[in-house]
Amino acid sequence: MGSNRNVWVVGKDPVGTNGVLPVYRALQKRGIATVFIANGKAPELAAVRALGAYVIATSASDVLVAFPPPRVLITSMCSEGGVGRDLVSLLRHASPETRIVAAQDFWGASLGTDWADAAHRPDALWMGDRVAEAIVRTAWPDFETGRIWVTGWPALDHCAVTDVAAARTRVRRKLGVFEELPLVCFAGQL
Repeated sequence: MGSNRNVWVVGKDPVGTNGVLPVYRALQKRGIATVFIANGKAPELAAVRALGAYVIATSASDVLVAFPPPRVLITSMCSEGGVGRDLVSLLRHASPETRIVAAQDFWGASLGTDWADAAHRPDALWMGDRVAEAIVRTAWPDFETGRIWVTGWPALDHCAVTDVAAARTRVRRKLGVFEELPLVCFAGQL
C-alpha cells in the first residue's frame, strides 16, 4: 500500500462521493496516479459503482502512514468531517506543498460546524452553483474570492446534452408528442 500517488480523492457521504467520483475517473483516464480513499458510506457506493481498487480508511492518520503525501488532495466536504476533513489539517503540517481542493457538495452543509475551524479550510473550494457560492461567502466571509470555484455538478456530467436536436427528437418520440408544441422539462432535486 505504500506506492507514491499524485492525487488522493476522498469521499464519505453519498452526495459527496457522487460528486468526487467523476473527478477521480477523469484523472485516471488522463493517466494521473490517483487513489480513491473511502470512508463512511463511500466503500459501499464505490463497490456498487464498480470502482475497482480503492482504499477503505477509518482515520486520516492511517492514510498518512500508508501513503507518502500526495501532490493534490481532493475531498468532499461531508457531514461530521471524516477522513477528508481530517486530512486537510494533517497535510497542512505533514506536507505544506500539497494542494488541497474541497467539493462543497451540499449547499453549505457543515461549513459552520464540522468544517468551521480554519485548520480544515482547503486551498480552493468548488461548488455546483451560485446558491452554494453565496452560502460559502456567508459562512466563511474571509475566504478569498479567487479560491471559490463554481463548476457545476460533476455527478451530473453524464446527463449533459450536446446534440439538442437529437435529444428533442428522442424526447418527443418517447412522450408520443409529434406536433411542434413547446415542451417544458424539469430536472432537479425534489
